[in-house]
Amino acid sequence: MKILFHFFIFFLFVIPFIISAQSDSIEVELPDIVVTATKNPTLYSELASSVTVISGKTIELHKKNSVAEVLSNLAGFTIVTQGGRGGISSIFTRGANSNHTLVVFDGIEMNDPASPNNGFDFSILQTDNIERIEIVRGPQSTLYGSDAMAGIVNIISKKGHGSPSFKLSAEGGSGGFYKGSGSISGSFNLFDYSSGFSRIYTGGISALSEKRGFREKDSYWGNLFYGKIGLHLFEQINLNLNYKFNNAKMDLDKDYALIDDPNYYYDIEDQHFGAEINSDFFNELLTNKLSLSYYKRISHAIDKPDQLDQSSSNRFSTGNKLRFELQNNIHFPERNTFTVGIDFEREKAKSDFYSSSSYGTYTSFFPNEAVRTFGVFVHDQFNIAGNLYGSVGIRYDYQNKFKEAVTYRVAPAYLISKINTKIKATYGTGFKAPSLFNLFD
Repeated sequence: MKILFHFFIFFLFVIPFIISAQSDSIEVELPDIVVTATKNPTLYSELASSVTVISGKTIELHKKNSVAEVLSNLAGFTIVTQGGRGGISSIFTRGANSNHTLVVFDGIEMNDPASPNNGFDFSILQTDNIERIEIVRGPQSTLYGSDAMAGIVNIISKKGHGSPSFKLSAEGGSGGFYKGSGSISGSFNLFDYSSGFSRIYTGGISALSEKRGFREKDSYWGNLFYGKIGLHLFEQINLNLNYKFNNAKMDLDKDYALIDDPNYYYDIEDQHFGAEINSDFFNELLTNKLSLSYYKRISHAIDKPDQLDQSSSNRFSTGNKLRFELQNNIHFPERNTFTVGIDFEREKAKSDFYSSSSYGTYTSFFPNEAVRTFGVFVHDQFNIAGNLYGSVGIRYDYQNKFKEAVTYRVAPAYLISKINTKIKATYGTGFKAPSLFNLFD
């Protein structure tokens, strides 16, 4: 009965826009175009979703060096960071758990398979070369599957255009802080490119409260390299490739023992690669997107013996995510965009832990395990009588360990242009698949 109710709600909203009468749309002043909410470029005024778009110019104007700093001032978001710069940073959307927000960078899902809860750590994510950040609040599992129960943070990097452009910058400040970066971008005939690097360092603060006498500084440094290439192979086909490498090292303290620890540090390395082919046919009546992405994170926490504490530990973990997606769109100009998509995802992780103290030795090993998820979704954007917009969708997911889930979402919006007012509502369901640690640890 519950499944039948879900499909009844879905078709209740589908039928009206399929049989809606044709009429001229009203002319209104419209702001930015948003991609994340529907997986298709959509005018902000036509969306019922709660959306925030942060431009790269805004980020540069406020001199924010990390994405966590950018998001910390947004309504509906809470950022929790352990210690100073480089400490583990988690995001909480509308009070939901940190692992209920999906993080996407240039189409690559970055929630960590090796994390016990599949959450994402923002600690080393820098703001270099970001074109814009699109944030959508509320359940988005219908289009994105698991991990998108509370919302999505979609980060889009810049593409090169025009004559070659070079940029070098350096900055410094108190606490031993400095940052150096360089980039090159441009386009030539059917080819565009964007690449750069940056290095950031700070002497830091103590991860433990300095008010209680903890004085040992916990420093942080991070390196970033990125590259993005676009190829216009034919008039109707574009190929985009992007690669990003991030690594960082941060000093830690033993919070459970409440002591400074000069030999305790944490290494993180992120790599992601994405390839995407976009094509259009019949004067853009039919558009397709085929994408392949690979994300890998390696983390290594090492605690060596010192004069204050002779205990030691060594923890190593690695996780990767391979993802394939095919999206097909049928466009009916000014009326309807009908989308059908399928995706496949494989997550894999392993970890080793060893510790030695006065209580003896302890070891824990998480074997190399993997899960596979297949999803199919149907989604439609519609416009009725020129001022009633909306979207409706339904999705089916199957994981080889978790089994299946059905989610749906309905989001109508009514635009009153004369008084610059939009009346909107959304109703959606979401699900969170168990992590590898939930399943196998």
